[in-house]
Amino acid sequence: GDSWGYTKNEHFKSARKIINLLTEIVSKNGNLLLGIGPSPEGEFHDTAYHRLAEIGAWMIVNQESIYGTKGDNSIGQQGKMVFTHKNNIVYAIYRSDEGEILPKQIEINNLRINKNAKVKLLGTNQYLKCEVKAGKTVIFIPENLNKSNLNNLAWVIKID
Repeated sequence: GDSWGYTKNEHFKSARKIINLLTEIVSKNGNLLLGIGPSPEGEFHDTAYHRLAEIGAWMIVNQESIYGTKGDNSIGQQGKMVFTHKNNIVYAIYRSDEGEILPKQIEINNLRINKNAKVKLLGTNQYLKCEVKAGKTVIFIPENLNKSNLNNLAWVIKID
């Protein structure tokens, strides 16, 4: 919401906005504190429970791109994408707009990958084809992934 305590007619941020904020902050080596205040009776707004469930569902699938990662100091934010790193793994986090589907391909500047790199979309078992074109890493997204039940708040591509 817009306050640190309970407000009867609170205006809650969307789960998409919170995930966008979380990924932006983590990509810059920061932490995000989410706070919800209970009413004087110790109850929470139903909307707060719903938002936490939405965020939790996204985190179940994508938590490895958040927990224990380092922010990005080399690739840089690119349009809707921010990046995190863990060991030799890069996580490209594509922050989608409401109703958006996965693009057919994603181009990433400043990313050098091994030709044997394993690239996949978190939440799937399907590896993605990628290649380097004109100095950019291009990742191709199969159309069948848009028909899956992936959470579309933000998609995370794991590049190992």
